[in-house]
Amino acid sequence: MGRSLEKKLFFFSKSFVLKQKKKFYMNLDTVVISFGISSLVIGITILTLYSSFGPGSENLIDPFEEDDD
Repeated sequence: MGRSLEKKLFFFSKSFVLKQKKKFYMNLDTVVISFGISSLVIGITILTLYSSFGPGSENLIDPFEEDDD
């Protein structure tokens, strides 16, 4: 009777460890995806700020100043 209880406890602990590993990998995927999305947003923001205020900004025109009604 004690042997079957040990087998059940071993199976339970093994399935518990596998579930914890699965949760870890799911969290790792979430971290990678969120890091990628946040990097993309920060990169686009930096690019727009650079194009607005950087060295090439002298060539930009303001359409509201050009429109003289």
